Amino acid sequence: MTDHYQGRSVAGPVERLGAGATRAERISGIVGVCGLLLCIPGFLFYRTVFFQSYLFAFLYWAGFAIGGLGVLLMHHTVGGRWVVTIRRLLEAKMRTLPVIALLLLPILLFGLTQIYPWARPADVAQNAVLRHKQGYLNVPFFIVRVVIYFAIWLFWGFRVNHMADRQDETGDPTLREKMRAFSLPACWFSH
Repeated sequence: MTDHYQGRSVAGPVERLGAGATRAERISGIVGVCGLLLCIPGFLFYRTVFFQSYLFAFLYWAGFAIGGLGVLLMHHTVGGRWVVTIRRLLEAKMRTLPVIALLLLPILLFGLTQIYPWARPADVAQNAVLRHKQGYLNVPFFIVRVVIYFAIWLFWGFRVNHMADRQDETGDPTLREKMRAFSLPACWFSH
């Protein structure tokens, strides 16, 4: 791994997981499948509670991906060696954004009306506050915003990741400034 800001090679941690990790993966997979099977009755009989729980879990895991992207962009903007040991982890977190986008589809397709009163026309018609906010809080505009947000996050994340990979392969020191210039607007807009 290259320390992009000092231009020298830095040894990254090398950890190998033993045979116990394979067993833990299998057990985790079985627990995950059991959890998914337990979700089916919740979806069928308690849809509102199911989607509230799903939204909470979605926001929890999306926070890792979006937060990893934010810290990675901040690193490329401010520099320093502090991130050398976690840069790969941040890049891996950011690379889960497409999966996070897919996990949002059940909420967009089936859960909006279960979670949000502004997505139910009958509730909007009976509530003056919701009618007042209807220009912003409506299903089509919400979906457009979600698509735009994810497009920006994916573009910024994968572009800076591509530049970092290219610098690791070629050692080109000019890419450091390109990553900084590219990451700076993302950090500025996040405030």
